[in-house]
Amino acid sequence: MENKIKASFPVILTNDCLEISNLSQFGIYDCPISRKCKIQDNPSGLVQFTVFNPKQKKISFLKIDKCIFSDSSVLQRCDFAVFDSKTFCFVELKNSKKINKSQENRRKAKDQLINTIAHFKSKFEFSTKRIEAYVCLGVTPPRPSEKAIDLATSAEFAEISVTLYFGNEKKFN
Repeated sequence: MENKIKASFPVILTNDCLEISNLSQFGIYDCPISRKCKIQDNPSGLVQFTVFNPKQKKISFLKIDKCIFSDSSVLQRCDFAVFDSKTFCFVELKNSKKINKSQENRRKAKDQLINTIAHFKSKFEFSTKRIEAYVCLGVTPPRPSEKAIDLATSAEFAEISVTLYFGNEKKFN
């Protein structure tokens, strides 16, 4: 999969957008300085999304926003993706502390995920991968992600063969 991504998005090589980890657990955060998502290597640092990898297999971390796509791109895009040989997960982080913005943030996050997934699907085939999308609202301790239960939202993602989750963690088995 890494080769397909590199062929479709050559900027990955010059912008250092792809990292590989086999740690049993690692966190990801949206760095306020570079505004790119990064793997958190400080144990007491900010973590917005947690990846659990109990079998310590190869997990790829792909920076999408501010790496594959710059601010000048008109494409609405999600923040990053994590994937292994079976599952590809697109993730959008929303950090607003205003409760009255949560519905607006959810809608915007879903649009960003759908647009990013459609763009990736236009570049290469995902036929052997399960595709998941994650909406993370706020900064909270790791909690299991839950499948979207709203029928309209579930149907919208089912149409593109994607399962939508709300939460801030992914466990690879």
